[in-house]
Amino acid sequence: MIRPRPLLITMLLGTATAGTDAATEGFRLDDASLLIDHEVARSAEQQPDESEQLANPSFGNEGHRAWSMQVGASFVHDSTDYNLSFNLHHFLEDDFEMLLSFGGWFFDQDDGDAAAGGSFSLGFRYHALGDEQRDWTGYFDFGIGLLGATDEVPDEGTSFNFIPRAGVGATFRLGAGPERLDVGVRWQHISNATIMGSDDNPARDSLMLYVGIMVPF
Repeated sequence: MIRPRPLLITMLLGTATAGTDAATEGFRLDDASLLIDHEVARSAEQQPDESEQLANPSFGNEGHRAWSMQVGASFVHDSTDYNLSFNLHHFLEDDFEMLLSFGGWFFDQDDGDAAAGGSFSLGFRYHALGDEQRDWTGYFDFGIGLLGATDEVPDEGTSFNFIPRAGVGATFRLGAGPERLDVGVRWQHISNATIMGSDDNPARDSLMLYVGIMVPF
């Protein structure tokens, strides 16, 4: 014979247990949902905006653009040449960039008058070295430009010259931002290519040290 009271109690306890399990499961689902939402939000904060990535790819990738300010100096036995330049950088392919440079110059010449000048140059860089994240890169640099000065550079030369160059350098990421330090050394040549005759082309060769800051745009 089945006693009704124990059966009723058993049914009530079963219902309560089922309700507790359901509530617990609900809490677990809510907690999981909150955790997923939190992870998605944090991931969105850490990842750069997709439209920004498309507008300007990361450094070293095809399409990346930046501008830079650079100061340099070269020392030879008869002159100290100072340069301040504004540069536009554009990566034509991965690790290969083109530079347009607009420079101001001051030539402190021992054997002639001091002179100021302005230049426009076209250059190229190949970033042959670097880590996977491009926190640093090492590159080869080469280019040529036109220079106009207020006096003869070098002394007994002409005020108009060509300025070919070649060298090596490196870039380094500055902190967590996109700015980079740019340092290097290059062979710097100043010559009018004998357009005024070989007697008026003393030319000058020197090593220029430079440092600059690169900022993407």
